[in-house]
Amino acid sequence: MANDKPKHIVCAVEPNEEANDVVNMAAHVAQREGCDLTIMHVVPPLWQPYADLNFTPVVETQVAMEEDLLGNAREKLAALAANTGVDTSVMVVKGDPISVIAEHVATLGDALVVMGVHNRHGLKRLLGSTAHGVLNHTDGPILLVHADEHDTLQYDNVVVALDTAPSMPEVLAHALPYIKNAKQFQIVTVVQSLVTTMGALQASAFATSWPMTDMQEDMVKAVKSTIEAAVTEAGLSTDSIILIEGDAAHEICNAAQAHGADLIIMGAGQRNIVDRILLGSTAHGVLNNTPCDVYIAR
Repeated sequence: MANDKPKHIVCAVEPNEEANDVVNMAAHVAQREGCDLTIMHVVPPLWQPYADLNFTPVVETQVAMEEDLLGNAREKLAALAANTGVDTSVMVVKGDPISVIAEHVATLGDALVVMGVHNRHGLKRLLGSTAHGVLNHTDGPILLVHADEHDTLQYDNVVVALDTAPSMPEVLAHALPYIKNAKQFQIVTVVQSLVTTMGALQASAFATSWPMTDMQEDMVKAVKSTIEAAVTEAGLSTDSIILIEGDAAHEICNAAQAHGADLIIMGAGQRNIVDRILLGSTAHGVLNNTPCDVYIAR
């Protein structure tokens, strides 16, 4: 987003019990940011067998079922919209969920998407195919909510995961409203081992001219200095910075769990053709293993 503040909130939900928590969180953010809210649900077309043959009774039944699904969804979402306390519209249509959501977000511009994610087992989380698709087909920020664990609308403990990518100031700008309203926050930066990055064989060969331990120490110092400068520029204390060496996704999730975080804020890297196929490995790893909600700042 141009100014890192959304003008619209798009909350895509299934018309079930989990929708209550997801919509409530979306409405809370919309009220805080002073923007409008759209609650939407997209009904995918029911499978039509052998479309080239005459199965009129089957088709008629399919159409009736789709109309029932659309009607039930409109009723459920209208009830949710009535209790948001903000300017709220309802959008229930038939189509491919990923395409419809992505196109609507693109039409609005400067929109934050809010979606729910589900439990897998233990700390493992499973993003549905729709959430994955929306992540990979939109450029704006996305807030992924674990609806089954929300007792409050307030994020009291926030972990901001930073790296030295050019998008770092934007990630901090997205994080500031959440930090401002939190009781505590931590900024986590993970520096990966050069041996892991380069491969043991390459690292061993390279170390003949420059000891690997010296390289690692210099890299850690450089990263620390860069992060501290950005955090200071954002008006935050450098005391909040925790620098860890290891695998980024693993350590971010560990830090969030250790600090009892209820929200992780992070970037998703550059939006190039590779990212369109799959989010960067760090974002992907965090989203599938996070112990809390995740805000992807873009």
